[in-house]
Amino acid sequence: MPISTPCINALLSSLLEIGYQFDSFEVLQDMEGKRKLNPDQDTFEVLLGNIARHGDIDGCRAMVYEMARHGFLVTSACNDALVYCFAVRGHHAKADSLAEQALGKYGADAVSSAQGACAKAAAARADLNRLRK
Repeated sequence: MPISTPCINALLSSLLEIGYQFDSFEVLQDMEGKRKLNPDQDTFEVLLGNIARHGDIDGCRAMVYEMARHGFLVTSACNDALVYCFAVRGHHAKADSLAEQALGKYGADAVSSAQGACAKAAAARADLNRLRK
């Protein structure tokens, strides 16, 4: 049975959900190089989410660049990952700015989702003051 991009996406989503650590850039390289598969929007959303959960701002920027290079746009889910990344690193002004911009870019539901990402980051940091806001 050949492995497809949706299969890889499902595996990565499961690994992310259980907290398994993997290198998003190695996965991307493996998909394109070894497996000759083309990543899709879902692939990039999962890979970016993985990088963001570690608070790797430079890694997130690099993955957004890779997304653009492959012709994909930053979606609401990607924005949430970026919001989380900045917030978990304590860059609250940037995280809040991205959350506020979500309305114009992605619609009303995206604002709630981005605010949820801020709350998750505050919880991960055990930042009670931020959680109370």
